[in-house]
Amino acid sequence: MTRPAVSARCRSPTDASATSNGSGTGVLARYGNFFRGDDDFFTHCLILKNGECWLLGQGLQEVHVHVFKANAADFHQLQSHLTTIPAAWPSSSYNGYNFITDVENPAVRNEVAVYGLQPGNTLSGYFVPPSSSSVETLVKTIANID
Repeated sequence: MTRPAVSARCRSPTDASATSNGSGTGVLARYGNFFRGDDDFFTHCLILKNGECWLLGQGLQEVHVHVFKANAADFHQLQSHLTTIPAAWPSSSYNGYNFITDVENPAVRNEVAVYGLQPGNTLSGYFVPPSSSSVETLVKTIANID
């Protein structure tokens, strides 16, 4: 398996340009899975509101971070689906201080979570789209870790 390589386009998450715009630093979606089937390398993908994506790969050795821009068409399509979160979507199992999923818990380690507001609520939160929905598919396509 070839793990994500650091490229010339990759920036450090502490780079001022990566965090200077407060509106672009929020996480719009997150997903995690074993990177292309490598059971020694679990990768979390955070899709930010500005279209930037952070892959955090962890395994038995060094932790890796890879930063890239989402495909613009896929990202805009994802944004359009999230203008309102359907009331039927459940809250994600990991929120707040426990935002990154637990690799050792197979029931939730691959959970897709998206940020938005459900009708009738005044606070936004992270919610789980239905399995095989267009939203889940877009998040997985952008993450490109399966």
